[in-house]
Amino acid sequence: MNKPIPIVFCIDCRMVMQLGVAITSLMLNANGTQYDIIVVIDETVSEADKERILSMRQLFNVSITLITVTDQFCSQKISNSTWSKACYYRLLLPDLLPNYDTVIYSDVDIIFQSSLSDAYHPIDDYYVAACQDVNTSHRKKRIRVLGLTSDQFYFCAGFMIMNLKKFRELGLVKKSLELAKRNFAYMDQDVLNYLCKGHVYYISPFVCRFSICVLPINPKEKEILLTPEDITRSLNVAAIHYISSLKPWNSLCHRWEVWWHYYTLSPFYDYNFYWQRQH
Repeated sequence: MNKPIPIVFCIDCRMVMQLGVAITSLMLNANGTQYDIIVVIDETVSEADKERILSMRQLFNVSITLITVTDQFCSQKISNSTWSKACYYRLLLPDLLPNYDTVIYSDVDIIFQSSLSDAYHPIDDYYVAACQDVNTSHRKKRIRVLGLTSDQFYFCAGFMIMNLKKFRELGLVKKSLELAKRNFAYMDQDVLNYLCKGHVYYISPFVCRFSICVLPINPKEKEILLTPEDITRSLNVAAIHYISSLKPWNSLCHRWEVWWHYYTLSPFYDYNFYWQRQH
């Protein structure tokens, strides 16, 4: 039997329900894949919410471990109201998980539509494996700001394979924490892009079952060429990552109905909340 795939989420009290929905979609589409789920939380997460998270162990017959961290990022600026300082916790994973060499990190504003069994694999000497940012204008600006070269594409840090062993060998946690003091516009994502440039394995957001852009596919986009098979795969197989400020639980956004489907199947389903949002 294959070992469970380690997948890590980082949250504060604002994203507990979204975590529950993400895990529900992950487990309902596991197709026999075993997971070792690790959730990094801070002191804002209540005891009641911890119990709700851990209740999914029995519901889905899955390993779930909670790791509590103190707020080491109290001085960091938050540049977007939809983000929290919990975004920075992924920078600590190499030290928080000394027994893991490679893990999947995922944001919680995501719906998994298939197993991650073909996505998780060692990435040799690369620091991370991640998808390029599919927003052309945004990608070009971040490349310029961070000093990336023509072959160093800006990547999305919301879903990655992280080579924790390489981070530890090179002391990259300490370097990332120093970079975080610069208060980049895109916070930890900019830190990781700057830190890992030249050492990123780029994967297709549409073909390789990794997170896809929540925005509708633009048929005029010239830099990303998609076959009809790619589009079908992205809609039915790839994970849906709600990367914009519009989230399905607070707005109408692309593919919002998929998130609500898994919300109703999750242990965090609340009829009153559902009724208020839907009507």
